[in-house]
Amino acid sequence: MPRFGFSAPLLLFVTAVAAIAQVERASIIGNVSDTTGAVMPGVALTVTNEDTNTRIQMVTDDAGAYTAVNLIPGSYRVNAVRSGFKPVVFRNFVLQVGQTARLDIGLEVGGVDQTVEVTGTVSLLQTESVSVG
Repeated sequence: MPRFGFSAPLLLFVTAVAAIAQVERASIIGNVSDTTGAVMPGVALTVTNEDTNTRIQMVTDDAGAYTAVNLIPGSYRVNAVRSGFKPVVFRNFVLQVGQTARLDIGLEVGGVDQTVEVTGTVSLLQTESVSVG
């Protein structure tokens, strides 16, 4: 019986530490489509922290959706590239602690020598979650 008494507090401590660690991070979710609104699977995305230059690379799924999770809050650059379309770059995309930000990307048909660059800020209104941080 003493063995169970020691395990319960340890399990509670580990669960609490894991829950706290999740709140300190942020994520970006979104969809990639073309100018007609059709979803675009297979788009290569790179999410780069502008302060640390750490990168996460991913590819959109069959529904054109992507998710970048476990990101350190800060300013990010998001690049979207697919053959036959103009590359798109979003700079200064700021993430707050615990934020799930939506970034939907639209790609235009064009050559690889053209780049669309968007600079802006994301609103602090949380449309993806009902939580308050």
